[in-house]
Amino acid sequence: MGRKRKPDNLLLLENTYRSDRHGDKNKKLKVDSKIPDMPEWLDEYAEKEWKRITKVLLNANMLTEADESILSQYCILHGELERAYTEEDNEGEIKRDFSASSHIQLRMCSLELGLTPSARSKIVVEPDEPDF
Repeated sequence: MGRKRKPDNLLLLENTYRSDRHGDKNKKLKVDSKIPDMPEWLDEYAEKEWKRITKVLLNANMLTEADESILSQYCILHGELERAYTEEDNEGEIKRDFSASSHIQLRMCSLELGLTPSARSKIVVEPDEPDF
C-alpha cells in the first residue's frame, strides 16, 4: 500500500495539480443533493451526529437518499463512540467500552461517505454522454 493521495484542493494550492496525473477536474463527483429522512430509531447521540454530518455532506453536494443506510451506520457508531467517552457509570468513572472493531467500522463508514481527505480525492465520475 503506497502513500495516500493528496486532496485535489491541496494540489491546486501547491500549484502541482496535473490533469494527466490527477484526472480531469470536470469529471469529479456531482450528485443531486438531498438529505434522506432520519430513521426514527436512532438514539440521541446518533441523532445529534445525523443532524451535524448531513449538513456537512449536503453543503459538499455529497449526499443522496441512497446514502441512508451507510449514514445511519456511521451515526450509530459515532454515537457509541461519543457515549463511551462521555457517559459515566454509577461511580463517576468514564466508561470506555468502544471496541477496536467498532473503531475500524467507523473508519470504514467514514471512507465510504467521503469524510476523509484521502477518500474525497478518489471520488471521480465520468461526464454524461452528449445526446446527438
